[in-house]
Amino acid sequence: MPKYRYLCNNRRCRKVTVEEHSMAAHKTVTECDHCGSVARQLYETVRTQSSAGWPYYCDAMAVHPAQVHAEAERLAAAGIPTQFNARDGRPEVRDNQHRNKLLAFYGYHDKDACYGQRSG
Repeated sequence: MPKYRYLCNNRRCRKVTVEEHSMAAHKTVTECDHCGSVARQLYETVRTQSSAGWPYYCDAMAVHPAQVHAEAERLAAAGIPTQFNARDGRPEVRDNQHRNKLLAFYGYHDKDACYGQRSG
């Protein structure tokens, strides 16, 4: 279950309360464990490795989880070493050049390609 962090609104307390519960039971306000005042959820930004969003896992090029090892070997033999998510079979696309090689290998086309991306 996900953990949620809450910051106490009381200026003297300002303690962080951590609660673990299901997403269905999620709430934005709770009671502070330390002083009993209102505590509001802390929203934290998730940092990626770069502002461009690389690396990412691609749904369109996913394979069945049972085929991950064989597909990784096939791509490595073609000169495109790629890691896959073993749970769902999605390949990790490291950068734009890696993405272009994967698209060319699979014969895919990106009709919304930007500068430097393979479109066909």
